[in-house]
Amino acid sequence: MNMIVGFPCDGPGGLDAPLSDHFGHCEAFTLVAVEDGRIASARVLPNPSDGHGHCHDLVNGLAQRGVRVLVANGMGRGPLRASESAGIQVLHGGGAALVRDAAQALVEGRLRPFSPAFVCGHSTEQRHEA
Repeated sequence: MNMIVGFPCDGPGGLDAPLSDHFGHCEAFTLVAVEDGRIASARVLPNPSDGHGHCHDLVNGLAQRGVRVLVANGMGRGPLRASESAGIQVLHGGGAALVRDAAQALVEGRLRPFSPAFVCGHSTEQRHEA
């Protein structure tokens, strides 16, 4: 199981950063290399987007950097479709607070596919439950 996994996060990014609840509005992406069933390394990519109307560019940029899996607590329909089109599997973060916690859950096989039930709306009612 060797892969690069993208985690939308707040703050400066990194393994101890809070996992963002809003994919496109995150401050950065922590890109985690998972090798032989363990977290091997992490690097931070600032989010170049303001979150609206750029989901395809954002997802394609992640794919160009080798990301094959995204782990998110919240994501809209546009980024979810863009991820699927780019061949990126999207998993639900299970409500993990930190990137490190979500990455560990991924390594342990505890995350499930991000389904339409988790998709964010742009209203006051957000759907981020696990």
